[in-house]
Amino acid sequence: MNNPLGNVDPSGEFLILAILSGIVRGIRSDGGIKGFFKGFGEDFVNTFKIIGELFAFDSNLTVGQNLLNIWSRFTWELPQTIVGLVYNLGHNLADR
Repeated sequence: MNNPLGNVDPSGEFLILAILSGIVRGIRSDGGIKGFFKGFGEDFVNTFKIIGELFAFDSNLTVGQNLLNIWSRFTWELPQTIVGLVYNLGHNLADR
């Protein structure tokens, strides 16, 4: 199982999503090889931005409060976190 707290993705599924997203975007845009690489690059960056937001700090909170917020995302808020992550990654993959 992936370890989101250690930023480890041993299965590589997030990288696979980024690659698939670029292929879909390149095909949909009819941009040929240029469209593929443009779509791949944008979706690759967006995928890691989405995942990075799970660990985002709020500048209005202390370090301890931020760490508690991150911890709560992966404990009692986990169902909502998973739904939001799946929706955003799916939107990144399919929308354009």
